[in-house]
Amino acid sequence: MAWYTTVSTGDVLTAANWNAMAADVRNTSTGHDHDGSGSNGTLVPTTLTVSGASALSGACTLGDGDDNVTVNCGTGTLSVNANSFSVDLDTTANVNIDVSRNQASPTNSLLTLHELNSSSTADSLRIYHLGNSYALQCVNVASGSATNRVMLVGGAGDTDATTAYFYRNLASGSTAVPVVRIAQDNASDDQSALKIDDNRTAGAAGNASLTIDSESVSTAGLYITSPVDASGTGVVNDNALAVVSEGVGGSGTFYRDVDAATLPVLQVYQDHLTGATPSIEIRQDDLSEGFINFTAGADPDRGVVAAATASLKSVRVELDGTVYRLALYVDA
Repeated sequence: MAWYTTVSTGDVLTAANWNAMAADVRNTSTGHDHDGSGSNGTLVPTTLTVSGASALSGACTLGDGDDNVTVNCGTGTLSVNANSFSVDLDTTANVNIDVSRNQASPTNSLLTLHELNSSSTADSLRIYHLGNSYALQCVNVASGSATNRVMLVGGAGDTDATTAYFYRNLASGSTAVPVVRIAQDNASDDQSALKIDDNRTAGAAGNASLTIDSESVSTAGLYITSPVDASGTGVVNDNALAVVSEGVGGSGTFYRDVDAATLPVLQVYQDHLTGATPSIEIRQDDLSEGFINFTAGADPDRGVVAAATASLKSVRVELDGTVYRLALYVDA
């Protein structure tokens, strides 16, 4: 039976619609019927002309195999078979794949990838990119809500599954940029470029909110540069690095347990001849406590200090802006 229903761009075709239309086209174009093994069917041309606002221009070839359908339009190809779906875009025109939706309150994702086999070792999504632009660009144009995030990466299930993983294994001759770069490029933006919100109340030992495990023996594990000019609000915002403790523990620890070290545990450099500021400033508002508590470790008792006349050298210090000298005595 011939199928004469009018079809518009975007209409859904059922299998029955397609089969009826295909049989009608074959019968009409060749003058033969194709309804079974006893028919005198002759192969018909497989060249189809596709037109319409949403169709690729040019001649399209439809190839039919046992379990696949291939449509060739110009230099572009769309292939569907039992195991895969592939699209080879036309290289001679600005052609792309556009998945759009205009719905006020959708309940499902616009695009969802499901890997339903728990034993699968293949990637759910892989992007090969040889261009000079981005392999993946996520742009959020929504505004007015803190929940309008550009990307949300969530992890669930296996305790060994990392939520996000950035990996590179290339020699230095093949790299010129960091593995991960976060660029905040607007000078008027007053928000942080990176914020880590760790809501754990009892983390495992050694698992800090931020852990850096560096194997480089010739570069620093953490390098911070900042043009701060002491115009911030309070001492916390006047420094390149601020560590603020919200609990009763300490605010900073420098620790090392290495035999035959070559440098001090902590070095403070004021490297400009006219720096005009002390190298270290200590403020102690608790008058019942000292400014510094020296603990000697294995040999806390250094003995009685000799008479003042034994002082041969001194250290220049400042107390509330007034310069003093601490006398140094010979080692007893």
